[in-house]
Amino acid sequence: ANLGDDQYGSIMVYDLSATFTDGQDAQAQRDFVSALGDQAEGARFVHQSSAEVAYGDQTRQLNLIAADGALDGFIELHDGETALAFPAAGECSVSRGLAERCGFSVGDRVTLYDGQMARMELNIASIFDNYIDNYLIAGAESVPESWGDMSPNTALINCAPDADAHALSAAVSEMEGVSNVSVTLDTRARFDNTLSSLNYIVILVVICAAALAFIVLYNLTNINICERIREIATVKVLGFTLRETSSYALSENLFLS
Repeated sequence: ANLGDDQYGSIMVYDLSATFTDGQDAQAQRDFVSALGDQAEGARFVHQSSAEVAYGDQTRQLNLIAADGALDGFIELHDGETALAFPAAGECSVSRGLAERCGFSVGDRVTLYDGQMARMELNIASIFDNYIDNYLIAGAESVPESWGDMSPNTALINCAPDADAHALSAAVSEMEGVSNVSVTLDTRARFDNTLSSLNYIVILVVICAAALAFIVLYNLTNINICERIREIATVKVLGFTLRETSSYALSENLFLS
């Protein structure tokens, strides 16, 4: 129930993400930040794309984020309460779910492939907490030239304290070269709504399971008493109290319960 809060309140803490049709050079980045004006508190440019990681004889899809430095204030890397450093050259940080599914641990060397099957190998420097999707974060200098254009294609934006995220999103979507804008609040709301729908299914299953348990235990009790009616009468004649007689008849059912 708290996955949305954990993911978007302590890990992916930016307010907006804008995806560009083309990579953004230094001048384009400055122009974009200037166009945001005082509606944005800050922006961080990264390259984000899909990749596949090999483990054993299988591969798994992930989101690759390559940046030229730490992403503090936009993406917080931590392991429990311990903050993690941004990976150095030749290293990467992977999300915990990905590491668990693929059997990775700190110090392992992983092999990645892009859409054209270009190969990249990195050492795992850290494993960070993450709850939605699979991520691998590395420095831009760690990505080989064979992977093609790795210039920033995504801007992570933090709104100013008094700014409206949706109004800023509408303004950013009108800018030249912007192909898509995602508001973190909307993504979080969609995820929470999905979990809420799942809660109804969980409640239904629990109620059905409880009803089934009641029916089974009722029938077992009924059969137990009917089959042992003479035994129960005998122990009553022998002087068993009502509590002792009930315990004699229901002990198996109490154990099953």
